[in-house]
Amino acid sequence: MMYLERRPCRLLQPFVRSLWLAWDPEARRSRSLERVLPNGCMQLILNLAGDVLHDVSGPVERASAPALIVGTYRNFQTIAVEDLEDLAGVVLRPGGFTPLFGLPAHAFSDRETTLEVAWGVHAEDLRERLRSTSSSDERMRLLEAALVDLALKRGARDGCKVTKFTLDEIGAGVSISEIARKTGLSLGRLGERFRREVGVTPKTFDRIQRFQRVVQQINKGVKTPGAELALECGFFDQAHFSHEFRSFSGMSPTEYQSFERKWNNHVPSTKDREISTRRADRKA
Repeated sequence: MMYLERRPCRLLQPFVRSLWLAWDPEARRSRSLERVLPNGCMQLILNLAGDVLHDVSGPVERASAPALIVGTYRNFQTIAVEDLEDLAGVVLRPGGFTPLFGLPAHAFSDRETTLEVAWGVHAEDLRERLRSTSSSDERMRLLEAALVDLALKRGARDGCKVTKFTLDEIGAGVSISEIARKTGLSLGRLGERFRREVGVTPKTFDRIQRFQRVVQQINKGVKTPGAELALECGFFDQAHFSHEFRSFSGMSPTEYQSFERKWNNHVPSTKDREISTRRADRKA
């Protein structure tokens, strides 16, 4: 597995966190699945190896479009490892999708949607241009240039100031009720604005960020989190932490630590291995 990630140019930084390429020639033969843990971000994903991606979210596998918008997920997402053969992607900043594409983020939450919905024919045009070269540098250049062109044509500017303020305050550990008081908005009104640009409510986003703080700590070498780390990362107690971790990942912290991981937010699927077997049987 090879993975390359870059920061975008200054023009795109208000909307885009990173551009990435991933390729693994062995992935095509894989029949396994992975869980992708929620991180509060939306992504664009383009398959450069084939003309479909695999939707394995339900009991029956389905083919989906080769270029997708991955909305903000509130729980883990299941993907087919074979799709990692040759991919290009864009990680959008929380709140970056709406000013860049002019569409409400919450309309794409907890699902994958064909990129053509937001980008029209430019989505397939970009995918074909990326497939026309094997140079990583050229692919990064093409991907960034397409996003710059989109931003310039739309006259994209920073999103809602209230949403940006809320994101900053959540990052600083401020409670949602206190954020609402500071903005002068009701909790309901604050939630509506935030959800439109981020895809989930402020409360859910805050929960995801607490969960991610623990994931980062575990991947820095911290042993199975105890009560002290749970409190340090913003949980009420050990029970609250354990419940939240399982809610977002479908497993306990101990189970998460037991897996060998390429990336912090990718873990082999356990519950869904029966589906993987059925997939292999169907393709035999």
